[in-house]
Amino acid sequence: MPQCARQSHHAFGELLRGMDYADAALRPLLDLEGLKEWQPPRLSGYEQLERAVDEAGFYDAAGAVTAAGYRP
Repeated sequence: MPQCARQSHHAFGELLRGMDYADAALRPLLDLEGLKEWQPPRLSGYEQLERAVDEAGFYDAAGAVTAAGYRP
């Protein structure tokens, strides 16, 4: 990932984590997500899901959804 993209992702994360539920203007946005606060991302613990998705052939090698009948 290019440095500018990393910086943008970091800045976006900081903005999200800076949202305060006590702020009446921000509360509806957090409520839409079912959150009281944003947490840093959890990047581990998805091995079982990854394996199931791979075994089901949900995505192709390029990451495109190939599952029959899938509708976002």
